[in-house]
Amino acid sequence: MAANKHPYLQARRENTREKRPAQTAIHFSLAEVMQHFRQNLDALQAQHAIAEEMLRTGNRGKSDFIRRTQILYLTSALDYYMHELTTYGMVAMYNKHWPRTADYEKIKLPIAAIDEGINTSGSADWLVAYINDAFGRETMISYPRIKDQADLLGIDIRQCMIEAFPQADKKSRAVGVGSEIIGEISARRNRIAHQTDRDPDNARQASISGKYVTQSITHIERLVCALHTAAERKDASH
Repeated sequence: MAANKHPYLQARRENTREKRPAQTAIHFSLAEVMQHFRQNLDALQAQHAIAEEMLRTGNRGKSDFIRRTQILYLTSALDYYMHELTTYGMVAMYNKHWPRTADYEKIKLPIAAIDEGINTSGSADWLVAYINDAFGRETMISYPRIKDQADLLGIDIRQCMIEAFPQADKKSRAVGVGSEIIGEISARRNRIAHQTDRDPDNARQASISGKYVTQSITHIERLVCALHTAAERKDASH
């Protein structure tokens, strides 16, 4: 082996093109979509004890670091759930298991996707691949973005917000209260991801507590459960 050559790197073969194995996009069931969210939630909640132990032994810096990563992972779990719910709902509409919404009917497909659909008649695999490509780079953690996806799927986002944020003193305020809470968590995620949670004016890191993380988890979990219940109702009614 030549010096300085990484043992896991293979010599490049000239005049050849590596063929990537074809991958079939998987269409998960609604129960599996929730299972994935629960698995992600369990993983981040498992860090609570570690953060508390760090704090107990005087390692506040390490404890805060764990708390910040929990917020990052929490919003990632929400984002992934929204992507999977979007895929499930769009396939359900494609198969006419769910009523097709006006937003769904307005979707414009590229020619390549249409060709793929024609060539794989009877299968929704091409649609799953298209959805992954079309929405894969979008972040779905803000209230406006979540509302867009709910509208696309025919889910009543107002009712979901009422169920997710019952602390609002009036039902009409649930959307305002909920969107503010989601917006704050989303903004905090961005500050952590892009500024290490520091104030750009003085570089001080904002404080973060276990209570804040726990409350944030509760808010996101309740929102996902409300969305999921709405999706289950659509499944049951058709």
